[in-house]
Amino acid sequence: MKLSLYYESDYYVHQNGRELEQMYETRLGYLRKALEEYRFTVVLDAACGDGRLSRLVKRTWNVPVYGVDISGKGVRIAKTFGIKAKVGDLSERIPFRSRSFDLVLSSETIEHLVNPDTFLKEVRRTLRPGGLLVLTSPNLASWLNRILFLFGVYPLVLEASTEKRVGLRGLSKFMSGEKLVGHIHVFSYYALADFLHHHGFRIEKVVGMPIAFESPRSKLLTALYSLVDRVFTGIIPLSSNYVVVAGKRDSDEEGSL
Repeated sequence: MKLSLYYESDYYVHQNGRELEQMYETRLGYLRKALEEYRFTVVLDAACGDGRLSRLVKRTWNVPVYGVDISGKGVRIAKTFGIKAKVGDLSERIPFRSRSFDLVLSSETIEHLVNPDTFLKEVRRTLRPGGLLVLTSPNLASWLNRILFLFGVYPLVLEASTEKRVGLRGLSKFMSGEKLVGHIHVFSYYALADFLHHHGFRIEKVVGMPIAFESPRSKLLTALYSLVDRVFTGIIPLSSNYVVVAGKRDSDEEGSL
């Protein structure tokens, strides 16, 4: 299946749903915490989807927000929210001019990309000198995945098949649904730090972020997981997810691009 068609699915582009709104509002809270001491005037939401998070960013910081997404359907909806969005494949090119933005937001995106190296090169190109990349991403080496791997359970944030979630052994009965989400490249924190440095970024700040989990069989299990997961947000290499603020290094600015 062509990748752009995969992301036309209603699973990825929602036009309503309070549950989805709450997820973005929660994520916005962690973004605000990560960005509290920074100032920016023009934002690009890289993989803006249907523009719901872009709209929250626009309202919160009162700045113009541009967007790019592989889904034409998502871009059309984002435009109805006042987002200046374009269709584009982030594994190939960001369809905006160089030095257009002082902040690029990449929320739960890099793990979906076929070519994350090209993406970071394009982020550097479109960022102004001293600009920021802010990304959120799940942690391959989270506390839970480390435990599960000891028992031969496939990491929860990876997908070995493009048709069905496999490798969960008996764990699937405690989870609600087995919908694939299209994760291709998932990083541990240290791998992500090395990756960003390789592409000319320096990590300035990291905020741990939990991943929501709800067991259809046990409210106690849901509550226990949530408690432990929040504790581990304070230990970045073990956190289930994180917000990374990375500055564009300017010393070797344009030569390698």
